[in-house]
Amino acid sequence: MRDITAALDVNGFIERPTVLARCFGKLAVAILAFSAWHAAHAERMGWALAYEGKDYPIFLYDPKAVDLIASDLNIAADGNAMAAFRGVPNPVNVLEGRYVSSSSCQPHQCPFNRGFFWLDTATGETLAARNTISYPNKLEYREHGVPMLREYSELIIGGSARSVQMISPEAMRALRSWIVANDLRFDKVQFRSHVMNRNAHITLDPSEYSVPGSHPATR
Repeated sequence: MRDITAALDVNGFIERPTVLARCFGKLAVAILAFSAWHAAHAERMGWALAYEGKDYPIFLYDPKAVDLIASDLNIAADGNAMAAFRGVPNPVNVLEGRYVSSSSCQPHQCPFNRGFFWLDTATGETLAARNTISYPNKLEYREHGVPMLREYSELIIGGSARSVQMISPEAMRALRSWIVANDLRFDKVQFRSHVMNRNAHITLDPSEYSVPGSHPATR
């Protein structure tokens, strides 16, 4: 009977690999490649785990975190938009020994400029979000006959995913938990990714990301 992994010549020596043997070889190479890829990501992102329980500003002043957030949102690492990530701290949370997240808001500007950041140290996936609130004059309304300015809330989401559909369930759950915890509602939601032009964006349905209920300014 012929061996299932190799063809034998008349003297019993291995003559050449069979198709099955070549498949096993390719599978072994693929497993080794995946293991190397996984180890590389773990080594590249493992630094974030050391910040568990520490204040967010300490985490955010790490150049590696700054670069990731700037890349996710297509903003300058030293620009005004980054102020949302360098203010009033929240603890850095670590779930299941791999998912790292926290949030912040700009000093003296809470809650008008908030930031949220999440990363998976096992796969290297990242996600950042920034919520800004402004009061455009065109949104004036009256309350008991008194002119008021209605707030305009915008959410910008960015990350390593090439599209919103490719964001992992774990990242999306973390983002929605932050939204619910802060009772956020949005007039506009945009998505940006690493592969998009700095000024390019995809507009999303605000109702799919907002906490149910009326807008805070019109309750």
